[in-house]
Amino acid sequence: MPLSRYDHDRLREIEARLTAEEPALAERLARIGTDPWEPETEPVSRWPLVLVCTAIALASVLLVLATSLGARPADHARTAGAEEVS
Repeated sequence: MPLSRYDHDRLREIEARLTAEEPALAERLARIGTDPWEPETEPVSRWPLVLVCTAIALASVLLVLATSLGARPADHARTAGAEEVS
């Protein structure tokens, strides 16, 4: 169903007002559909993801080290005591 002349004129008026008030938004809206390979959203920074993954990896390594180092003195004391008893 084609637009009436009145609706067409109203849309042109809205477009002109948008271009005058928000030129950046009007430019982004005009680019939609022109290049199918161009992303429609702004690229997302990967730094937050890298920092979170690094923090999780570091925490895991520290947890393993703390667990393994924390268990050694108790194991060593038990084996040393068992040798003295024998």
